[in-house]
This record gives sequence, structure tokens and C-alpha cells, in this order.
Amino acid sequence: ITSAPYHPATIGLAENAVKTIKTALKKFEGSKDEILHRFLFDYRIMPHITTGIPPCELMMKRRLKTRFDLLRPDLDKIIGYAIHTPIEIACLIVS
Repeated sequence: ITSAPYHPATIGLAENAVKTIKTALKKFEGSKDEILHRFLFDYRIMPHITTGIPPCELMMKRRLKTRFDLLRPDLDKIIGYAIHTPIEIACLIVS
């Protein structure tokens, strides 16, 4: 599929991406490199509207740790310990 290079309908997505990045650069404080790296990281860990999966998970096949992972505990790990610990204890008592 080909499209006209300067047709407004085909360049709209690129213009929206540039507008989003410019808005982020104006909003945050710090050096331009740091702001750009932080923005791109945050952008890449957000789930895509079409696939529902973040681009970083599609590329790296794993979920990246964010600043919020330090604040909230890993519930799967906590629930897993709560479920498996009593069973392991029961197996040790029986054997």
C-alpha cells in the first residue's frame, strides 16, 4: 500500500506523535536527554490500545520494572507464598 507523502490524512499519525513528545518535553523538568529517556520508557511500558500489550513486552518477551513496582508489592508472589507454604508444611509433617 502506498500513500501520498504530503497528504494530510496519511501524515496525521506522525504529527500526533511529534505533538505528544513536544508536550512531554515542555511538561517535565531536567535535561532534554533525561526527559526524553523517561518519556520513551513510560511510553513503551504502557499497553497499546490495539493489542493491549506494551511494546516492550512484545520486543523483550518480559515485563519491565517501573518506579511503581517499588511502591506496590508483587501480589502474585505474596499469594503464591500464602498458597504453597501451608501445603509444603503439611507434606513435611506427613513424611
